[in-house]
Order: sequence, then C-alpha cells, then structure tokens
Amino acid sequence: MVPLTTILLTGSFKTVLFCGSIEKRKRVYVLAKAIPLVLKELQDRNIKFQFIGNYENIDVDGVSAKNEIYKIIPQRYHKNIEFLGIIPNKELKSPLCPTG
Repeated sequence: MVPLTTILLTGSFKTVLFCGSIEKRKRVYVLAKAIPLVLKELQDRNIKFQFIGNYENIDVDGVSAKNEIYKIIPQRYHKNIEFLGIIPNKELKSPLCPTG
C-alpha cells in the first residue's frame, strides 16, 4: 500500500498528514527534510505535520523512525510535528475529516 500524504486546510491550522508505516522505505524522511523548507518558505507558524502510523519502527542504524525525524528537523520546528501513532482504519475518518 502506498502511504497517503494529504494537506488539510481546516480551522486555524493547515495540516500536512502522512498516513502509513513510518519508515525509511516509505520515504517519510524525504517529507521530514521538506518540513523546515516549507515552514521557512511560507513563514506560517500555523502548519502542522501529522504522522499516523507506527513510529516505533527501528531502522538499520538502531534509531526509531520518530527519533530519526526529530534528528532531521531543527528543534525550533518540533512544535509543528505530531505523531498520532497507529489508528485503526475504521477510526481514520476522524483525522482526515475533522468536521464530521
């Protein structure tokens, strides 16, 4: 299954949502490397990057995907990142459709 990355423009926050297994082979680190660039370019503090999926996967270097993402992204942008963990498919509608 291909991971889902989508942008939600609801409420006071814009949300970039990654949904899938959070690991290197899913190219999640490419998205992580883009986060500081996006935030700097748009100069918008109301952008959240949410990750839905197992973030405790350990890569070959022995570091969890979550910790690797935090290493990639400068500390000042950590407040713009949320790891929501594994959400069952039947409950996934909630983050994708916050209004209903």
